[in-house]
Amino acid sequence: MVPGVPGDTHLDRYEIHKRFRNRLERAPFVEHVRARPSPMRPTRLVAAIDTTTWFGTEYRSDAATLEIEWRPRDGRDWFRIQYTEADADWSCGWYQDDSHADPGPSHFQVDCERWDGSRRDPSDFDDPNPMAVLECSLETLERRVPTLPGPGAAT
Repeated sequence: MVPGVPGDTHLDRYEIHKRFRNRLERAPFVEHVRARPSPMRPTRLVAAIDTTTWFGTEYRSDAATLEIEWRPRDGRDWFRIQYTEADADWSCGWYQDDSHADPGPSHFQVDCERWDGSRRDPSDFDDPNPMAVLECSLETLERRVPTLPGPGAAT
C-alpha cells in the first residue's frame, strides 16, 4: 500500500463488498460466497474454496475458506483478507489496520498453532483500490499457500 494515498474511499462498505462478491462468484475455485451478517448489510464475506480446482488435484486439503472484510477510512482503508484450510492448524492473510507498529500497517501474517507467535511480513500494494488489492491477494495466495505448513510439518 502506498503510504498516505487513500483507497477507493468514495465507495461505501456495501458497494465494496458487492464488487468483491461478484468477483469471487465468477472464480472457478469458489463454490459459494456468503455475506455476513446479511447481503444488504455486509461487514464481511466468507467464500467456500475448492482447493482441488484452485491448486490442483494433488493438493493436501479439499476445502478452505476465504474471509474478507473491508472498512473504508479517510487516508487508508482497513482490511482483512484471511485464508483458512479446513484441516490445517494454520491460517494466513493480509491485514491493514492499527494493530501492529512492526512490520507496519499493512502486512501478510501466518498463524500456526505449533509456533510461539505469528509471523508477519511487511506488505505493499501498488494500487490501493480495493479490487486491485483483492486481485493481488488472490494471485499471491495461489502461489504462496501450497508452500505454507501442511499437517504435521516441522516448525
